[in-house]
Amino acid sequence: MSYFWACNPGHPWWRKRELGMDLCYWFVIPALARFVRISMPAVGAVALFGIKTPDEPIAFFEDGHGPLAQLPLWLPGAIFLALRIS
Repeated sequence: MSYFWACNPGHPWWRKRELGMDLCYWFVIPALARFVRISMPAVGAVALFGIKTPDEPIAFFEDGHGPLAQLPLWLPGAIFLALRIS
């Protein structure tokens, strides 16, 4: 009946040309965004700090980098709060 007396004339939604873009937007982009969001900081750290061996990125993200990484955990937190309050 909808073929002869359609409420909304035109092509049905599954025959529109934008369907491929809509499917990509709703399914492919969310699936890939998770991996891109995780890999971009890792690739940036490797490029910025000149990491060359496979074990160095793991140590970089677990132990930190620079002078603040050598301090106990509570001290950078206190420094952050002191700078934030002042």
